[in-house]
Amino acid sequence: MGGWGNDTDDNEVATLKIVEDEGGVLKIEENGDDKSLRPDPLKQLIQCFQRAATSEESQAISIADDKLYIDYADVMAKSVHIEDDDDEGGGEEAEIDQAEKEEAAQALRAEQAILADRGAAIMCLMYLSASNGEPSDMVAQTLQLGIHLLSGGNKDIQKMLIDYLQLKKDVRFFTSLAGLMNKCSVLNLEMFERQIKAEGLGMGAELAAGDHQNLNDAEFTCSLFRFLQLTCEGHNLDFQNYLRTQPGHTTSVNLINST
Repeated sequence: MGGWGNDTDDNEVATLKIVEDEGGVLKIEENGDDKSLRPDPLKQLIQCFQRAATSEESQAISIADDKLYIDYADVMAKSVHIEDDDDEGGGEEAEIDQAEKEEAAQALRAEQAILADRGAAIMCLMYLSASNGEPSDMVAQTLQLGIHLLSGGNKDIQKMLIDYLQLKKDVRFFTSLAGLMNKCSVLNLEMFERQIKAEGLGMGAELAAGDHQNLNDAEFTCSLFRFLQLTCEGHNLDFQNYLRTQPGHTTSVNLINST
């Protein structure tokens, strides 16, 4: 299976614990018998990005223009292979498909865990918070990474995200998402489908011009709402209620109503 490597031995048992450092960055600590574990380059890279997100206000250059982050977030998202749910079958084929789907689901959760256990899921929250509600390529790629990490209704990652949000009480995350929603155009599904077909004929640019320029952010709009949907996938009422109201925050933002 392709993706990020895991250097831990099969016989080595380690426990993972989320802790917060002095800079406000959430880390994944490994506690095991071997106290001299080798450095994890992927974890170190993600921690660097987390620090960049938390220090955004003091930076001269906006992280929205950080091409290095955008490229790495794209690579991370592509390392998590999402299967299409379009296949249909009957009889023995349906049984085979079901077994294959379960195997694919296990592989998906393993790929998601490699990134999430190293802080990638928390990193997504940090970058969305740092966006201040302004759409950008950085936000678009962060949403794609979040979608790949949550795909399939990953309850472990859902819990990781809500635990972080409740710990940090980061009002800016909710105000940023509300700002992003307010900047999304209202989707005209018929026109959107026409644009997709036109792009296949090499006429997408012409259709997107003039009165139909709002179609250009249709993909961004879908990604934003898909990300929010996946945080509550599988009837996660705790996350749904938390998106509606945030107890203990200085300001409460109802993202459910914003949809």
